[in-house]
Amino acid sequence: MKKLFLLSVTAALSVSALAQSGGRSIVLDGGTHVDYGTPYSGAKTAPMANPSKELNHSFSNVGAKKTSPDPRFYSYFYFIDQILGNPFTGSTNLTVLQPIWFDSTVLQRFSTGYHTINYISAANTIDPTADEFNNDTDLINSVYGLTSGAGNLMKVTTTDDYSVDSIYVAGTYYLAKPSRTTWDSLIISVVPSGNYYYWPKATTGWVTNYTSDDTLRGYAPTFVDSVRRMALSNSTTDLGQSWVVGLDPATMGDAPDPTSGSVNVRTFRWAPPGGSIHIPAGHTFTISVTFKSTDSWIRNVDSIYEFNRFMPYWGFEYASPGGYMTYQRNTYKNDRNMGDLMFWDDSSQYLPVLPIQGFNLPNSKFFLYEYAAMSAQISCPTCKTIATLAVNNVVGTIAGVNAYPNPANDNVAISYKLSQASDVTVTLSNTIGQVVSTQRMGNTLSGKTTFNTSNLAEGVYFYTVLANGERSTGRIVISH
Repeated sequence: MKKLFLLSVTAALSVSALAQSGGRSIVLDGGTHVDYGTPYSGAKTAPMANPSKELNHSFSNVGAKKTSPDPRFYSYFYFIDQILGNPFTGSTNLTVLQPIWFDSTVLQRFSTGYHTINYISAANTIDPTADEFNNDTDLINSVYGLTSGAGNLMKVTTTDDYSVDSIYVAGTYYLAKPSRTTWDSLIISVVPSGNYYYWPKATTGWVTNYTSDDTLRGYAPTFVDSVRRMALSNSTTDLGQSWVVGLDPATMGDAPDPTSGSVNVRTFRWAPPGGSIHIPAGHTFTISVTFKSTDSWIRNVDSIYEFNRFMPYWGFEYASPGGYMTYQRNTYKNDRNMGDLMFWDDSSQYLPVLPIQGFNLPNSKFFLYEYAAMSAQISCPTCKTIATLAVNNVVGTIAGVNAYPNPANDNVAISYKLSQASDVTVTLSNTIGQVVSTQRMGNTLSGKTTFNTSNLAEGVYFYTVLANGERSTGRIVISH
């Protein structure tokens, strides 16, 4: 069973003296937790399709030579699904629907009984500059359903302003009352974010050094509207946008199958009513979704299972207790793509799922709500393509890195070439950033090293070549 610690946020956070890169740093120090046990969602799901099919997205710029590329669809949910071997969209279907509810006076069922609903809002932070979106062309082609052409897709850099043209939220508008015709609504917010992060405390045994390269950082929107329970911008000039969308039961709702109990999962697309939302350079952005019911209920008596409700869609990695979610960290500030949740007992902030899971482990080794299926289409008239930027970039020290075989069984070889001789270190890390093996190669221009992987557990690992202050990271799969 998946056990969830419900964080009492006010008691669980303390301000840290560590403020990196102008950001706000909050240390999760344990505090007081209310453990209600496993929350019950009340819905079964079916797998979703690849985004190129699910969203019917057009990649008209593929194969074309353009200096200003077409808008691009960004979904960390589908990228991490591809990296992990399709646990969300494949036959294992490691997905879950979990209700959110604006008012905290409605009850939810847990393994210990009925208590206040867990979550009142869900969000997702997206960083289009992240390495996984731009550096692995094989991965990019796989996610978008392409055979080639990833180099002609748009690449947002940290010096580019960009705009969010539309958002995609996967989930279900669950009809517990199929005959009810009254509309409910969602409060949606899309805002610039960034420079606000949480450090899982070192004493949890997860992270040993706040400032080193193995540090985990959980990202969330900087400011929150605690009245409307949505994300706010951290920019004084670019405020983002919030709006309300109606949920029509007749055209947008789904009742559970009477035999299997499963319910359809849809991808809802909304464009900002005021046009594209400007995101200033160097910022991530956050999508937040909050459900408001127009029904009436008896406070602290009725449960959500009696009412129509919106349930966001989440993916998770392990079908049974087993370990942490993958943290795709290739550079100091990555990974800033992350799901966020607002708890019933503190509407003043969102907590990113990464440190929440840190508190669930190692006790439970399990967490349901790891990767939120919230995505966006982005445009950037001043941006270049991946291929164009690769040609224009100044050649660095690391000219090339290769890993083989991949998947690996007992051994994996890492070879590299440099543009100038440098001291080289090659490391192999697991998905939570722990270095499992290190090889120091000395001062070389090229080389190859072999790691013995026979004693490593099956799964995804990351190899990194470090030379002259630069690093090149790639992923391998170990399969015995």
